[in-house]
Amino acid sequence: MQDQATRLREIATEIKKDHNDYFDPDLRKNSRAKVFAVTSGKGGVGKSHIAVNVALKMKQAGYKVLLMDADINLANTNILMGHAPSRSLADAIIKGYQISEVIYTGPEGLHVLPGGSGFAELTNLPEDKKNNIIRQLSSLEYNYDYIILDTPAGIDKQVLDFLIYASKVLLIITPEPTSIADSYALLKILTLQEKKVGINIVVNQVNSLEHAKDIFSKFNLVVQRFLKIKINFLNYIVSDKNIIRATMQQKPMVLSYPNSPASRCIDNLMERIVTRGDIKCEEHHSSFFQRVSELSLFN
Repeated sequence: MQDQATRLREIATEIKKDHNDYFDPDLRKNSRAKVFAVTSGKGGVGKSHIAVNVALKMKQAGYKVLLMDADINLANTNILMGHAPSRSLADAIIKGYQISEVIYTGPEGLHVLPGGSGFAELTNLPEDKKNNIIRQLSSLEYNYDYIILDTPAGIDKQVLDFLIYASKVLLIITPEPTSIADSYALLKILTLQEKKVGINIVVNQVNSLEHAKDIFSKFNLVVQRFLKIKINFLNYIVSDKNIIRATMQQKPMVLSYPNSPASRCIDNLMERIVTRGDIKCEEHHSSFFQRVSELSLFN
């Protein structure tokens, strides 16, 4: 009979192999990953919770997924998964680790890239080192099917950089007036960038589909009248006490309470993105990270 230590070594070897397979040049895809930026006008609307759980559902569905915590001030995707990563993007930048060494394997084999203060540190790098980091980040796009960006909340320039060049944007709103107002402000700033951005609305913390559609209808009416841009109602997440329970347990809700009402909404949201094709993404010939590097975030 195998002792416990032997089995633990076998599990560690399996995990390492799974991690290394992502970065095997022979297994790289020919097309770039679709990059979805999950964002919000204000904090506290469940943005990170949705990013983590959608990424996990994609992984469970058999896709290669990278969850990237791009919030340099309130990075909390790790907290929601009960992890305390030993390295972040800042370590790759400052200490010379490879990006592949910073990425860690989370629940269900999900790969996670902790951002930390890394983006701020990039601005102080010599040009050659900055280009090296950008090349490494860009190469990730060939190793995954989807990259989920958990962006900072608000209308900071860093947020706009991500949203402008993401394949699509998932804007999380709630029925709270402050969420609606701040989300409108975010869209207004985006319209000034003169870039076509695909905005998909997820209404969180609602009682039902009818409630969500009512919130979206009122929000869309104002957006159409004053901003004259198209936004798409993608899905909704119901209010669910299990969300709070999962957060307190530091375990993703779709794993802790897979049959809860909110988890079923997450299931539906994932299906709309990857199965039903409710989100149409254009193929880009240039790297997402390369395009973002040309903006203020890296300069």
